[in-house]
Amino acid sequence: METYNKTSKYPVLNEEFLKSGYIVAVKRLGKSFFHNQIEKIQSKKGYSREASKYVHIAVIGKNQYIVDVSPPKTKIVSLFEKYPDRYIKILKYKGYEEDEGDIKGHNVAFWAASTCNISYDWIGVIAFKFSWLGKIFRKLQEKWLFCSECAIWALQKEFPAIGAIFDFVSPLIQKSKKKFFGDINISPEKCMPAYFLDNEDFSIIWEGEV
Repeated sequence: METYNKTSKYPVLNEEFLKSGYIVAVKRLGKSFFHNQIEKIQSKKGYSREASKYVHIAVIGKNQYIVDVSPPKTKIVSLFEKYPDRYIKILKYKGYEEDEGDIKGHNVAFWAASTCNISYDWIGVIAFKFSWLGKIFRKLQEKWLFCSECAIWALQKEFPAIGAIFDFVSPLIQKSKKKFFGDINISPEKCMPAYFLDNEDFSIIWEGEV
């Protein structure tokens, strides 16, 4: 497979770090207005200054291929081709520690990939700033996804609370019936990229410039 190593204190990025189910966090680029808004909103929500700079999340499928939830629809792309010259962090969920053979990681990647061709949830992203918009277009939100929502949903499919049922078509389960898994206790539609960076249940196994 293709490898690279530009600006990083870590070894060459290869299959040792690019494993199924691992999370890629992408840092904001330059003075992008959209990235600037995401960073501001995340900071306002209480995330750390460093974590707030990461504005995109992707789940690794196999080797350099990731499940990329970006406009217009979710798709499988090469990390190297999609995010050249971007600074990234690769995160590993602690739930994989006890699983030999990375079976759980493959399952998380499978669930993430099952969302391919689903439309990008612009309304859900904008609703972080204007919550009333999400309430008005709730039906559409239930059918669309944004990046961090997909990642946390895929993890919840593999690490569910006992008796919890997660339906991709309608992730917004009625409040009275909501149940979440393990230590990642957040509703998918409320999950932001910075959540993964400020969460002690994820360890950074590689970081550097693509």
